[in-house]
Amino acid sequence: MTEQVVDRDGLIKVETSTDKMEAYLVIEPPVGNGKWPTVEEAFQALKSENIVFGIDEEAVKEVIKSQKTGPHLVASGQRPVAGKDAEFRFLFSLTPGEHSLTEDEFGRVDYRDLQTVQNVVVGEVLAEKIPATPGEPGVDVFGNSLAPVPGKDKTLRLGKNVVMTNDGLRAVSTINGEPSFSAGKLSVFPIHEVKGDVDFNTGNINFRGSVVVRGNVTAGFKVEADGDITIRGMVEAADLTAGGSITIFGGISGMDKAQINCVGDFSAKYVEHASINCDSNVLIKEAMMYCQVNADGKISVDSGKGLIVGGILRAGEEISAKIIGSKFGTVTEMEVGIRPKMKIEFQDLEDQIKEYKVNLEKAEKAVALLEKSPYLPKDRQEMYQNLVKTTYVLKGQIAEAEARRKELLEEMVVLSKEKARIRARDTIYPGVRITIGKATTIIKDEIKFVTLMYGEGEIQTQPYR
Repeated sequence: MTEQVVDRDGLIKVETSTDKMEAYLVIEPPVGNGKWPTVEEAFQALKSENIVFGIDEEAVKEVIKSQKTGPHLVASGQRPVAGKDAEFRFLFSLTPGEHSLTEDEFGRVDYRDLQTVQNVVVGEVLAEKIPATPGEPGVDVFGNSLAPVPGKDKTLRLGKNVVMTNDGLRAVSTINGEPSFSAGKLSVFPIHEVKGDVDFNTGNINFRGSVVVRGNVTAGFKVEADGDITIRGMVEAADLTAGGSITIFGGISGMDKAQINCVGDFSAKYVEHASINCDSNVLIKEAMMYCQVNADGKISVDSGKGLIVGGILRAGEEISAKIIGSKFGTVTEMEVGIRPKMKIEFQDLEDQIKEYKVNLEKAEKAVALLEKSPYLPKDRQEMYQNLVKTTYVLKGQIAEAEARRKELLEEMVVLSKEKARIRARDTIYPGVRITIGKATTIIKDEIKFVTLMYGEGEIQTQPYR
């Protein structure tokens, strides 16, 4: 006996993943002459199971159309997006010492200008904080909100000379110097140290603080610092410029190319064939040979050999040494009693006054010529008025320049009488040219243990003291 088949329509079941992020349709096929479920029934089944988010309508339709049992993925939730951790963006290179060559407008590269030193100034931002983000919430297929994992906050360890702004978002330097991020700590150091020589490995040094060079400064290179410069080795035909003092433990062999400029004192063991401009004192231990030296204060070569020979030396106050000149009559020029910068200013004033007077004479002649005319057309009247104004301006400029010149002359007189002197602890040899204030003399005979000073309009000789 044949078992009778009972007709039954197909059934739709909804299954979800354990994390509620996916919903599936499972079809039980119809029996006999039963019907396959419709699309409407599929959507109704999802609704009955409270599936409300992330439904893929096209996928639902395809399930019904394909008449396959499944399971078929028809809805997906949106997973939460975790927040990003806070981080710091540094505004200087964390790999100092890397070479950075630049080309000029002609495509040429200066291999001495490697730009290996990083500089920051007071108030400069060193690092910026990118705050942590809260993340984005998710939703499961039932419409439930899913909280994200927020990003973690991060703090920056601050070393010397660095502070955070009040909002905690920027790290700022409190000094001029070199930034450093080491062992997780951000610092700024006032001293840049070169552990070896200044050469093609380091390139030129330009630093807003002070510089210490453990080795030598080789020919053709430059060291510039807003603060002090200390050289543990020696200096060849190089350039040194400091906003403070310069100290060289060795000496300078300048080959007539070395250029030294400093605001503070300059000191070295010896100096030869170099040019030195110093706003303070020049202090040499052993010898100064064939140099061009300008010092607003003193020039002293008092220990060791204590030798000054050759070159031109100018000091605002005093020049002292053990031996000045040589037995061979080497030309050595010395000038004291006028600060080099003062002398330059004085000469500039002389030139200005001369130029002003020439222009004044021309303007006054033109004014006199126009005044002779009984009638002046409008354009000549304007010219006349402008020339009259010019004469007043020039007279004022002349008066101002002459007043400043008088001040300088008075200061020169005081320097010449009270501080200006040249002292030799042993010998001054013939051939040395001495200028003190307005008086000049050339040493004809060897003199010993002497102090030369200005008095009664001439250079006077006194015992060494």
